[in-house]
Amino acid sequence: MLASSLVASRFVPAAFVSMLVLGTGACGGSDGESEGGEPPLLARSLVGQVDDSDVVLGVVVEDDDVTIYACGGVDTHATHSRWFAGRFGEGDDPDAFSIELDGFRIAGQRSSEAIAGSLRDPDGTMRSFTVAPTDEDGLSGLYWADVDGCRTGVVLFATPEGIDGQGTYCNDTGEFIQVIILQPVALQANGVEVQVDKPEGPTSFFVQPF
Repeated sequence: MLASSLVASRFVPAAFVSMLVLGTGACGGSDGESEGGEPPLLARSLVGQVDDSDVVLGVVVEDDDVTIYACGGVDTHATHSRWFAGRFGEGDDPDAFSIELDGFRIAGQRSSEAIAGSLRDPDGTMRSFTVAPTDEDGLSGLYWADVDGCRTGVVLFATPEGIDGQGTYCNDTGEFIQVIILQPVALQANGVEVQVDKPEGPTSFFVQPF
């Protein structure tokens, strides 16, 4: 599937969440080998940061499908937090992708070890990124929850002090609030507990691994 048929969304109403959640298998190129004879990317979950910004990325790869959550930080959570969904296969390159949404464009290419690419803002500013595989037995990765008619996203990542992360809560009225990652981070049966300081008071809920 080429770039013209890619699907992406800023937020996803509840009715569509179940359609977009991916499975849990390993992944690789459609022919079992990347272009140039490289072994395929075997990681399903990857995280990283957009250079020179407070935007972090959580990525899930399933075969040739790719889901990317760009999560803005203090300065950009209301402007840059978006869900992108598409497929590898850009022109003649089976390992490249390009997704456009609301004036943003995220594009990249997978190798056997990572995915590298760029995020272009609507004003034309281009920033590079590299996302690396997460530890299969760790807590790092992409999480989500359907809350108030919108899909909240959270990206957890390892730091020298342990596990931290950032996320953006959204609702069906267009409100965006930074998610507070409650410490210590723990994966329970119903997910990882997080908190949002809404105008009417703090609210906690659980986010599930994507």
